[in-house]
Amino acid sequence: MTFESAATDLAPNLAAATNAYLFDSDANQSTLLNQVSNSTSQTIGDGDARSAVIGPNGATVAFESTSSNIDVLRADENDAADVFLVNVDKLLDGFVLPYRYSLTTEEAADGNGASTDPQF
Repeated sequence: MTFESAATDLAPNLAAATNAYLFDSDANQSTLLNQVSNSTSQTIGDGDARSAVIGPNGATVAFESTSSNIDVLRADENDAADVFLVNVDKLLDGFVLPYRYSLTTEEAADGNGASTDPQF
């Protein structure tokens, strides 16, 4: 299950007013989606995250965020909401690696406006 929350005590060091989470009922825990977390570092998203949805096969989660610091491939410089995709298998292994998918198709550059409402 995914959800968004304005609660400030669901994860440490939250910077955004609204955050997106994935709840794992087997482990009875929630994982913050708008962050980059790997074996060597953790970066909490600096912008709101909303509208998280689980893909039909349960392998991916998409969400929208205004964070400029969580794309694992490149800096986000368009100051607008973008759509991110996270691999659930990596989440279960303790890694949160959001990939931004709202880039231009020709040059993989920042779009010139907001991208919102991810759906599968």
